[in-house]
Amino acid sequence: MNRQVPTLEDVAREAEVSRATVSRVVNGVRNVDPGRQDLDHYAGGRLAGERLLARGCRRVAMIGVPRDLRAGRDRLAGFRDVLARAGHDSPPVVEGAFTLDSGAAAMAGLLDEHVQGGRTEPHTRVFAPELVVRASA
Repeated sequence: MNRQVPTLEDVAREAEVSRATVSRVVNGVRNVDPGRQDLDHYAGGRLAGERLLARGCRRVAMIGVPRDLRAGRDRLAGFRDVLARAGHDSPPVVEGAFTLDSGAAAMAGLLDEHVQGGRTEPHTRVFAPELVVRASA
């Protein structure tokens, strides 16, 4: 018998929940509320990386990444994985929070690192994974 293994999307569709909810259950995340819709943050980071590479961006940095939040870690992982598969080094990452002040500080830190590090080639793009961070950068 040739049985096909269901995908996360198949299970989510059947259960009428988000793909992220299914992923949290499969990966053992506690206190999952099946009615809560969440984002697939890994996919968001991956799609951002793919889009930037497709536009020809080769020196990309990421700012405003709160590594204490699953959303920040997952977005960073998706972003890094795409760049690694394309043969790029791991991007510079400036940690922060999803706030205006953090976004401004992260961008200033990235620029300071560039100047103090004596780099001659600027970053062609900066990925800020949250709207508030982008607005302040």
